[in-house]
Amino acid sequence: MENYYHTNYSKCQQPTSYFSTSNYVHTGVHTVTIFAVPLWIYGFYCIIKITPKQLGSGKWDLLIVHIWTVCLDITFILLGLPYMFFPSLSILFIGSGKLIGIPSWILSYSIQSLVSAYTASFVAFFENRQNVLQTKWRIKKRWARVFIKLINYGIAWLTVLPPYLEKLDSERLAMDFLKNVPCPDKEYFNISLFFICDNPLMLTSLMGFQFLTLTSQGVFYVSHTWYHLVFLHGSRVSAETRKMQLRFFWGTLLQVLIPMLVFMGPISYIWYSANTGYYNQAINNHISFTVSFHGILGISCMVLVQKSFRTHFLKMITFGKVNLAKARNVSAAKPPKSIVAIQS
Repeated sequence: MENYYHTNYSKCQQPTSYFSTSNYVHTGVHTVTIFAVPLWIYGFYCIIKITPKQLGSGKWDLLIVHIWTVCLDITFILLGLPYMFFPSLSILFIGSGKLIGIPSWILSYSIQSLVSAYTASFVAFFENRQNVLQTKWRIKKRWARVFIKLINYGIAWLTVLPPYLEKLDSERLAMDFLKNVPCPDKEYFNISLFFICDNPLMLTSLMGFQFLTLTSQGVFYVSHTWYHLVFLHGSRVSAETRKMQLRFFWGTLLQVLIPMLVFMGPISYIWYSANTGYYNQAINNHISFTVSFHGILGISCMVLVQKSFRTHFLKMITFGKVNLAKARNVSAAKPPKSIVAIQS
């Protein structure tokens, strides 16, 4: 690597675009952090203090989702801050974690496992929403529900572990990449460059198994909950509680789907790059910057979509001038015009 850098690489033309540099990733992601931190704190406040009591245990499952969201954000945008080189399965961590001596494999594994745990927490949340409907398809035994949650978290954490148990020849992997991409970004020659895996098939197979296991459960819980809340009214809950559960259900579903739709672009590019060998450092950097919005998007959706959270947020940012809850109460208390006319 060192010999290649001083001979072959010295002939390469350096990119002039700011978006192709590590400064773009570093500055852009840390700018996102400035806006993310207040949202982390406000998200905790909303869930703990403002969640309607009628939602019961759903409050605590939503809190767990938020905890994993914040942990993933902290690991990705503060500790890790990965500088990626797709189609190479290599990363250079330029965050504060590397400065304080956290090994690259721990940062990489933490990011992957936290993404998986975040997914598992949403499966647990939607299982909770399905369970409160009191239908025959719900899991009645508490120990069985806890056991399934542990299995899901086990899958989340263990399926990303095998690649990190391999002993890799980083020098060989780096040189193999240079055969196809002779002039990568200069940061590629950093001695801290970390390779995730030497077997892409194993990595994608494990990720596929995890995806199918968790998403199949999520799809069942979501579809079953939606069907019973919209079409069937046989569960033992009041009409008002059902209406609130449906709003909360749709709000949380959008909290999942909107960030997923935003990230479909980066995911599609990673797949394309890995299968064609296409290399573009500017796009790689845009991916890191886009993924750093994960927490902001998820928490913003939660605050703006959930009715009680949105009401409090609007009241807060307008210093009490806009109070939707008060307006609704006044509207509900005011009799229709026809009734007033009859009374007069």
